[in-house]
Amino acid sequence: MRRNRKFLVLGLFAMVLVGAGLLVGRPTDALTPWPDRVVGLTSLRIDYVVPANAPIAVTQDAAIGKARLHTRAPTAVVHSARLAFYNDLSVHGLLVWVVDLDGINLDQLSGPMQRNGAPAPREVTTRAVVFVSATQPDFVVGMLTSNLN
Repeated sequence: MRRNRKFLVLGLFAMVLVGAGLLVGRPTDALTPWPDRVVGLTSLRIDYVVPANAPIAVTQDAAIGKARLHTRAPTAVVHSARLAFYNDLSVHGLLVWVVDLDGINLDQLSGPMQRNGAPAPREVTTRAVVFVSATQPDFVVGMLTSNLN
């Protein structure tokens, strides 16, 4: 009888802990900017702490234009364009503009898809994070695309 009561108390305690965990919930990605979520899935590291006296040779508007040109999407919606230091396995400390573009048609990036010799019907739009050098004009470091929204 005493043993059953102990299990009952432990079971109720576990139910209270689980209920409290459900009420509190897990941290959400809703507040994390989309480029940071996509970059977090790779080996890239982006540091947005840039000193005020950093040598910037490319303006924000020029970087956005270069990103749109690189993705072949002149009408893509720009969500953000921020200065950051780009760190990858081979490139360290490169000052870049991180440009977040939305509304890129995949056919614009890779050309139309073929299915059994005929063009496949698709109109898939995606988002892209384009890394444009802030110190060297007309230099795109790289691009990440995803249709995670």
